[in-house]
Amino acid sequence: MAVLNQHLFVDRLKECISASEWSREALAQELGVSMATLGRWLTQGKTFQYPSLPQFVELCDRLGVSQQYITLGVGGMCGPHDGRYREMYRRYVEDLEMARAVHLLAALSPEVLRDVTSVLAHLPPAPPTTE
Repeated sequence: MAVLNQHLFVDRLKECISASEWSREALAQELGVSMATLGRWLTQGKTFQYPSLPQFVELCDRLGVSQQYITLGVGGMCGPHDGRYREMYRRYVEDLEMARAVHLLAALSPEVLRDVTSVLAHLPPAPPTTE
């Protein structure tokens, strides 16, 4: 996230926290981060630090705001928490895991790939998800 405008990010994040029902202490606890970590997200200058991608997605989800609003200043704050950002992140992680698996499989020798394919063909189907 280092390419984002630090000033805009901090200002929007502070605005969103102020407009939410969360105190900084409760938000930090909910996100599983220390007050010092949350403070680094909210302070411009040398000590500033962007949250990791999973932390940022969870932060936006908890605050009920769009990621674009905090990072780019585009649009407005969205409505009440609806979980759509968590779902988008879940799909992103699944896609990333699939891409990593494909990359690893591509690096295998043809013999090993045949063995892996044979094992996978004999696995029972995955149970349906209940989402």
